[in-house]
This record gives sequence, structure tokens and C-alpha cells, in this order.
Amino acid sequence: MKLQRPFLIIIFFLVFQNLHAQPKWMVNVGGGFYEPTLTGFDSNTEMPKTDFMTSNVLYGFGLSYEFFHNARVGLLNNYSWHSGSTILGTDFSRTIAYRAIVLETYFMFFRRFEMNFTLGPMINGGTIRLDASGTVNEWDTLLSSFGNNSIGIPSSEKMTTTWFGFTSMIGLRFYVFSWLALDVRSGFMNNWYDEKKWKFQGETVTGPKLKLDELPLFTFRLFLTW
Repeated sequence: MKLQRPFLIIIFFLVFQNLHAQPKWMVNVGGGFYEPTLTGFDSNTEMPKTDFMTSNVLYGFGLSYEFFHNARVGLLNNYSWHSGSTILGTDFSRTIAYRAIVLETYFMFFRRFEMNFTLGPMINGGTIRLDASGTVNEWDTLLSSFGNNSIGIPSSEKMTTTWFGFTSMIGLRFYVFSWLALDVRSGFMNNWYDEKKWKFQGETVTGPKLKLDELPLFTFRLFLTW
């Protein structure tokens, strides 16, 4: 019996740890701030003027899954969006999407607080769109403003690009309830953006000059968990 008692205590401890480490789903929404250099947009008179909200503010959402005690894997999405009218009055929109597949570790303290560390690769994208009612000539003017030669354009649509990046962040989370938490994080993201790899109507074209490497990043999010 004396030998069985320590053995039972160990079994109970392992079972308790296993139950405590059961996976959890978490969804989040929020925003953030960063400071890119959007030279190709800021200095381009063909497009609507940028401001703090369109250049430095991010809107985001995400999903994570706790696959092991103190470890999660997830998806984080942040978007920068700008819309308005071109100099000729055509509806214009620009979206930059930052998408990260992240691994996150964390530890709890003071019962309701969590310190977390996040890192992961990014697959990012950019889209510039002119309203379908815009003229073909205006697309030619916009592309020329980025330094492209005249291109035969069958119709008005959008130009897109994709590039890779990396992000790393440290954060603090406060659990208001077991199912609701507030989270703030700071860190950086590095992007390998190439202005010469945009696509338009199946052709490779030159896009706007953007400095997106070594960007400080600050985010705040609301988490729901179950």
C-alpha cells in the first residue's frame, strides 16, 4: 500500500496535467499600427491622398488552436486599406494583406495574466483596383506612373502581387473571463517585397515603391475562446 500511494499520486498528477492541456480554440478581432514607407502611393498624383488611417492603421482577425500545454498554432491576418477617387474621378481601392502562420508559446501568472511569444512566416499580398467603369486609358496612365511602358489593356480590372515575410511578437493578455480576453502585442515584421513582380491581365508589371522591411508593429485584439 505504501508503494501504491506515490504511484497513484503520480497518475493523478499526469491525468490532471493532460486535462489541463486539452486543446482550445481561440478567435480574435482587432487592429494595430505600423509605419511603412508607401512612396509609390504617397507621391503619386494619380491616386487619392493617403493619411494616417490609410497608411499606418491595420485591421485584423485570427484563429488559433492550443495543440499542447503552453503552445498554440494559428493564423493571423492584418489589412491596410485605402479607397477614394483618382484624379480623373474613377473609384480606386488599394489593399495590403499581411497573413501569418504562427507558432505561439505562453505562460500564465497572477491567474488572469498571460505572457506570450509569437513567430512565424508570412504570405502577403497587394491589390490595386480601379472601378470597371474606369477607362482603359486611365489604367495606362496609372501603370505609366509606376514606370511601365504602354501596355495593351483589354479591360479595366485590378493588379496584384504576392511576397513572403516573417513576423515575431511578444504580448500580454488579460483574461476578463475564462472565455474572453484582451491582448496587446509589440514586435516587428520583415517583408521581401519586390515592386517589379506585380501582375496585371496576366503580364508582369512594375508596381509602387514600398519599404516594408524591418517594420515595428503594435496590435491590440479581443479574444474569444472555448
